[in-house]
Amino acid sequence: MKTSTLLTTCHLPIVLVALTGLNLAAATLYVSLESPNPSAPHPTWATAATTIQDAVDAAAAGDEIVVTNGVYATGGRALYGTMTNRVVVDKPITVRSVNGAPFTAIQGAQAPGGGNGDSAVRCVYLANGARLSGFTLTNGATRMDGEPFHERCGGGVWCQSAAAVVSGCVLAGNSAAMRGGGASSGTLNNCALTGNWAWQGGAVCSNVLNNCTLTFNSAEECGGGAYCSRLNNCIVYFNTARLAAANYAGGFLSYCCTTPQPEDPWHGPGNITLDPQLTSAFRLSSGSPCRGAGSSDYHYSDILSDFHFSSSFKRRFRWDW
Repeated sequence: MKTSTLLTTCHLPIVLVALTGLNLAAATLYVSLESPNPSAPHPTWATAATTIQDAVDAAAAGDEIVVTNGVYATGGRALYGTMTNRVVVDKPITVRSVNGAPFTAIQGAQAPGGGNGDSAVRCVYLANGARLSGFTLTNGATRMDGEPFHERCGGGVWCQSAAAVVSGCVLAGNSAAMRGGGASSGTLNNCALTGNWAWQGGAVCSNVLNNCTLTFNSAEECGGGAYCSRLNNCIVYFNTARLAAANYAGGFLSYCCTTPQPEDPWHGPGNITLDPQLTSAFRLSSGSPCRGAGSSDYHYSDILSDFHFSSSFKRRFRWDW
C-alpha cells in the first residue's frame, strides 16, 4: 500500500469539554495493595480498596481516586465485546498515583503465547471526562479479532475521545492488533511512550499529544511513533516502521523534534530535525537542542512530570529508573 494512500485516511480527534455530571461534594477514595480492611466506599487508607477497579466502582462523577505504590495486575472487565481491560474508568473521575509512574504500574496481559489475541488484557479504558495521572501502563494488548476500533486498538489505554486525559504516565511494552499500541484517541500530556507496537501507529493513533516523548516504538506498516495524531512540543525520534513513515504518518506537528521535517499539510511552526541527544528513552541530555525549543502555549501544569521543552519551567519530576 502506498504511503500517500495511507495518509489520506486520517481523522484528527476533536477536544470536547464536558460539564455535565459534576459532583459538587467530591470525595477522595484510596487504593493500596496492602490495605488492612478494604471496605467500600474506601474513604481512608485503613479502608482502601486493593484494586483500582473496586475504587472506580464505588466513586461518583467528580471524585478522585488516589493510588499508592505497587503493580496492579489482577482483575479485569470487558466493556465492548470480549475485550478485557485491567481497569475500566467509565465515569468522569480522576485516578492518580501518590508517587508517580516509576512507583505505580497498571499491568495488562498478553495472549497465551505472547502478543495480541483473545485472552489479552488492555491496561486501561478511559471514558470522556476521566483523567489518569502518574502511572506506568505496561504489557497491555488487544484482541486480534472483534470490532476494530473498540477491541483491536489501544493496548495501553483506549480513550473514548480526546476528552479523556492521560498525564505524567509512561506507556511501555504495549501492543495493538490494529492501531495505537500505546494509546488510542485520548489527550496525552507529559507522557513517555517507548517499546510499543501496532500495525499502524506503534505508540499512538488519533491522539492529541502535548510535551510527550515517543521513542523506540514500532509499526508493522507505517507510523512507528504516531499515526494520524496532533503533536505539540513532542520528541518523535528513533521509531521504526516496516513499510514507511518511521516516526509519524499523517496528523499535524508543531514545535516537535522529529525527522523528516513535516511538510504541508502536516507542517506547523517550530519543528526541528536535530538529534534530540537523549540520555535514555525518557530524558534529555544537558546539551539537547530540544531544551527551550518548544512553545509555552502547550504547557500543561496539572501533572507530576517534566515539561521537557521549555527552559522556563523547573523540572519537578525525574525519570530516574
